[in-house]
Amino acid sequence: GNDFVKYFGDDAPLFQSIEYQYHALPQKMDVIQSDDRISMNICSIGFDAKAGYNFTRLKKMPMIGGKTAYNLAVGLTLMGKMANTMRFTIDGDRVIEKEALICVIANGICYGGSFHAAPYAKIDDGLIDLILVDSVSRLKFINLVNIYKQGKHIGHPKLADVIHYERCTSIKAESPAPFVVNFDGECKEVDSITFQIVKDGLTFCMPQRN
Repeated sequence: GNDFVKYFGDDAPLFQSIEYQYHALPQKMDVIQSDDRISMNICSIGFDAKAGYNFTRLKKMPMIGGKTAYNLAVGLTLMGKMANTMRFTIDGDRVIEKEALICVIANGICYGGSFHAAPYAKIDDGLIDLILVDSVSRLKFINLVNIYKQGKHIGHPKLADVIHYERCTSIKAESPAPFVVNFDGECKEVDSITFQIVKDGLTFCMPQRN
């Protein structure tokens, strides 16, 4: 929820106020349907999803939790195979095959606490913002993290050769080996999954200033 409301910019704090919520008005928004799940904000495949998956496992272990579990999860993910061999079918007819480091399927703009993965996404345009990041060296990955976090990666001259960005209504992701998917912070391992935008799929209450 904290990541999703960052979409609203200066109005994001209104969601923390009972007074402003009392005056809320109904507003429609799109959602992402993926098999049996509905996501409001961002789904992802790749390094970030693997790190989240490892974090969930590690924080259940005795004497490991919070920041320690997160740091261990990132380190464990960095030491393993970072990219996945993927086949993406976009809008049912276009195919992209690549070694993908990260795939973001976005309705909102921000996830992971402060990563502005899809800075141009709109929650009511009937479209998915799709960001594919090619496999890169660990050194280049470390150098691009801050650019990615700030939402400056799309169109960045240093990253033009490794980032693919477009808008679509559906995307099917497949791989010869199981891969981890992040659904608004919940992780699951699959070998194939389809994401579809549902236009005006949810009505929520938008807090209003008096």
